[in-house]
Amino acid sequence: MKIKMSEVIAQRDSLKSSISQTKSQLSSAKKKLKSAANSEALKGDVKDAIDNKINNYQVPLLTNYVNSLDVISQGYDNLISTFKSIVSENSDSAIIDTDVLQQMVDKFGSPLEQLKTSSDAINKAIDDVADIITLNKVTTDDAISEFRGAKKVLTNTIKDMGTFNNTVFTSEAGDILDEQNTQITSLSDLGSGSYTSKKAKDFYKKTAFKTEVKETKLVVSGKARRDQLKSDLAKELQTSKYSGYMNLSGAMALATAMPIALTWKKGAKINKTLSKPGGPSEKDLESIGVGTKESKEILLYDNLYGYAKYTFETSVSNKGKVAFTF
Repeated sequence: MKIKMSEVIAQRDSLKSSISQTKSQLSSAKKKLKSAANSEALKGDVKDAIDNKINNYQVPLLTNYVNSLDVISQGYDNLISTFKSIVSENSDSAIIDTDVLQQMVDKFGSPLEQLKTSSDAINKAIDDVADIITLNKVTTDDAISEFRGAKKVLTNTIKDMGTFNNTVFTSEAGDILDEQNTQITSLSDLGSGSYTSKKAKDFYKKTAFKTEVKETKLVVSGKARRDQLKSDLAKELQTSKYSGYMNLSGAMALATAMPIALTWKKGAKINKTLSKPGGPSEKDLESIGVGTKESKEILLYDNLYGYAKYTFETSVSNKGKVAFTF
């Protein structure tokens, strides 16, 4: 499906708006959790266990959701900026694969429900001392609501954009959410037990997940990662069959089964259909100017794009491939 870059940007902006609201709600939820941890109302082993649970798991879980949203947002930014460097800004031929987005949507449901289950466990501990002192209960309902809004945006993106081109997003957001599932499952398994049991106390004391989330946040927000993302995506797009780069094999033959007609832009009506079995030879390519050091603009026809203007960037003999931008 052909889409306008403006559609991609509109979807990106819609997702960013939802992400911004989600971050605000997550920030509020984190403050409530920290307030509960800092309360002096609870004492002894129960307080220590709840403090450790909040500081080592609950707050890091919320932080990691923000990390996953940032990764998704960066994926959009990176996709748009990289395509703009390869495709003209107003091009309507950018193609994006929704399979990766669908994977993200599939991962959103269960963790959100389990996040509520986990916060309910803290509120149960608060209820247990309600006859001694009144504490404000923890709630993540607003955050869950906003997450569902972000999920809806992703779902609409899939519906509106059709098919995305190969894997243009990295797997990091999915990896983060997978880790969320693992940690929340562990918390849920302990939810019905006592805060003062040895198993619970030993688990809540562990700081490995908290440390991992901090490291993830540093990486996600770092300039080095953004630069690497652009580099990796540029390389991936270069080898994609939709990128404008066609690899050569054998006797410098174009690795494509589609008949390709090449025509000079400047009017020399070659109209040479290069549809020989196995593709054109190096001599065929050189006969129309491919292999020279000069950049040449041509019109290329294929079954995917129809006629489009391409510019040869490198010679066949230099790189072993016909490279062109569109």
